[in-house]
Amino acid sequence: LGDTFLAHGFTSAAVRVVLVVLPAVASGATLMPASRAAIARPPLVHPPLATPAPMPAAWRLAENGTFPVTGPDAWPHQRDAVAAALAELGDRDLIGSGGGDGAGQDDEGSGGGGGGGGRRTTVLLPTGSGKTSVGLWVIESLLAVAPERAALVCAPYLPLLDQTVAAYRRDSRAVAEGRTRLLIVASKSATAGVAVTTDPKTIARFLREAEAADAPAIVLSTYDSFDKVAQAEALLARLARRRQTVQRASSFCVSVFDEAHYMAGRGSKYALGLDDAILRLPRRLFLTATPRLYKAAPARSASALLEAAPAVARSMDDVSRFGRVAYRMSHQEGVA
Repeated sequence: LGDTFLAHGFTSAAVRVVLVVLPAVASGATLMPASRAAIARPPLVHPPLATPAPMPAAWRLAENGTFPVTGPDAWPHQRDAVAAALAELGDRDLIGSGGGDGAGQDDEGSGGGGGGGGRRTTVLLPTGSGKTSVGLWVIESLLAVAPERAALVCAPYLPLLDQTVAAYRRDSRAVAEGRTRLLIVASKSATAGVAVTTDPKTIARFLREAEAADAPAIVLSTYDSFDKVAQAEALLARLARRRQTVQRASSFCVSVFDEAHYMAGRGSKYALGLDDAILRLPRRLFLTATPRLYKAAPARSASALLEAAPAVARSMDDVSRFGRVAYRMSHQEGVA
C-alpha cells in the first residue's frame, strides 16, 4: 500500500500518516481533536508532590459529584493545594485530627491553628501559579457540603476584585451561569453584571435572600470595606433576635483572604479579618506568594518586653492567626 502511494507522488511523510490513520478509520473509530480537558498541563513541581490524605466519605458529593471540587484544567499542584487546604479546614468530627500534608506541611500548632477563632490555614503559591482558582475551588467544595450558603473573599485593592470575578467566571460554570450569586462590597467596580455596594443593609439583604433561596453566594470585598460586611452580619443577628429565629453563627462557610501578607505587620487596617470579635468566621484560608515573617527584638528586661508587646508585628508564622501552612510551592519550583 505504501509503494502505491509513493508511486502517485505522495511524500514519504504523508505515506506514514496515511498508514497510521487508515486502520483507525477502517475500524470505525472517529477521529476528533483532543478536548481542552483531555490535554494535561505539565506539572509545575519537580519532583512530584506528595499524595494528600484522602477526603472523608462524609464530604463526598452524591449525584455524580466529586470532592474536592476542581476544574478540568487544574494543574496537579492546584489539586493538591485544594485537598491540603480542605484537610486543614475540615471539622474534626468529619476528618478526625489528621491534616493534609500537601507539600511543605508545618509541624507546629494544632490542626488548622484555630487559636484566634475558627479553622485557619495558609497556602503559599508563587505568582502565576493559580492561587485565585485554588481559592475558588476551596469555596465551591465547602459550599457543597457546609450548612452555610455563602463565602467571603477579600482582596486589598479594586482591580484585584475585578480580576477575581473574571477568573471565577472562567473556572466555575455555576458562577458563569449565575447559579452562584455574586456581590462586590467596594466603592466601585469595573465588573459588569455584578451589584456593587458598601451599604450594610444591602449586604444583609443579599445574604438573607441567598439563605432563603438555598442558593450559593460569594461576597467579594476589599479589606477597606471588610467592616461593612461585619456590620451586615450584626444586622442579621439583631434581626434574628427580634424575630426570635435561629441565626447561624456565621453566614459564611469560609473566608478567603487573597494577598494575605497585607494582613501581617502592625497596622490595623488589614487585620480586621483576623479577629472573631469583628466578624466570626468558621474557616479562614490565607493565600499569598510572599509571606511576611517578623520576629520581636529581644528585650533587655521584663518591663521592656511588656512595653513592647503591643507593637509586636503580626507574623504569618503565627499559627493562632494564620493557621498552619497546608501547602507550599517555592518560586523555584514554580518555574521548574
